[in-house]
Amino acid sequence: MIRTVPAPGPWRSFFTGVLTVIVASPCTAPLMGAALGYAVTQPALIALLIFLSLGIGMALPWLILCLWPAWIKHLPRPGRWMNTFKKVMALPILCTVIWLGWVLSKQVTLNGMLLMGCAIGAMAIFLWLLGREQWGRGKNRSLMGVMLVVITSCVVLIGSGNFDRRGSVAGEGNWKVWSQEAVIQSLSEGRPVFVDLTAAWCMTCQANKLSTLNREEVQTRFKTLNYTLLYGDWTNRDPAITELLADFGRSGVPLYLIYRTDGSVDVLPELLTPGILLEALDPSASEP
Repeated sequence: MIRTVPAPGPWRSFFTGVLTVIVASPCTAPLMGAALGYAVTQPALIALLIFLSLGIGMALPWLILCLWPAWIKHLPRPGRWMNTFKKVMALPILCTVIWLGWVLSKQVTLNGMLLMGCAIGAMAIFLWLLGREQWGRGKNRSLMGVMLVVITSCVVLIGSGNFDRRGSVAGEGNWKVWSQEAVIQSLSEGRPVFVDLTAAWCMTCQANKLSTLNREEVQTRFKTLNYTLLYGDWTNRDPAITELLADFGRSGVPLYLIYRTDGSVDVLPELLTPGILLEALDPSASEP
């Protein structure tokens, strides 16, 4: 027999809101990341106001409908279109899973990836069994318990840090791994330095690479002006990079720095365009 739908009430509404925030937060990370990064560096009152504003923003649609119930009639009516919409929205979710898998591959070793695959498989079995139980097609609590143990064990093992990738990967193309020693050496040789502090999970960083840093005209200008290109990978929270970020008042990536041979350091915007970067690389070229 199919289980009945839980009765409505304040507790159900509360936990539905909690679940909504948990589900929605990862999707809003690219937009909220900067706000959250700023919040954790501020005094308690300002941080609380920022988090309160985020909460009000998430709850605003429901609050508006509660205050003006007549607006509900303007919402789309339930129907078959919802099944089609659900299937269409599954595609961006699948793309997100692929992207997160790529990010994880930059953070953990192959064995860590295998453990995560095991956890995902166990989660799929657990949810399948849960669905069967909800639709009255039988119970298998013992197997569900085993799957929960497998999921928890895999997550704990991955979170222990034993499967983290150690050290920075080798430089790619014209880029070399960042270090303070590399910056000092290049400046001593009379070469300006461009530093890119990035992370695999940073969507802004990846977008800047595609739109600006990897463009041919930008790379040509780097070479013409004899720049040393250094990048720091903060995917696994390198302490040295964390310290550098703090020195420039940042709590996260991206951070783009230009060390000039006269000893000055320029901080570039988080969102780059070819025009902004080319002008910053050679300010004298834009002077009349």
